[in-house]
Amino acid sequence: MFKPTEQELRAYAETKASSIVIRSYDKNGNSKDERRETTEPEKKILSTIILGGLLAIRNGADKQSVKDACEYIGKLQIPEMNGYDSIYNVIGDYPEMK
Repeated sequence: MFKPTEQELRAYAETKASSIVIRSYDKNGNSKDERRETTEPEKKILSTIILGGLLAIRNGADKQSVKDACEYIGKLQIPEMNGYDSIYNVIGDYPEMK
């Protein structure tokens, strides 16, 4: 089985961390998600979490557990973020991890 290099995973994480999905709620409790470019601090947080998750999976960790944990960690760091779209799916969508 082919294992992507850390450099390849880092490049993917940094590219994907250039945007974030922010979830907001209206007065009736309906949610609205909007994708926007990340700020530098957000980009650093996202790319680090994504890279850590990809490295863990590459080294044999359970994919589902890693995605769940990374999404949770991201929500702790950036509470207004939609972690499912910004982290969970990004890790799951890496071609070599499918």
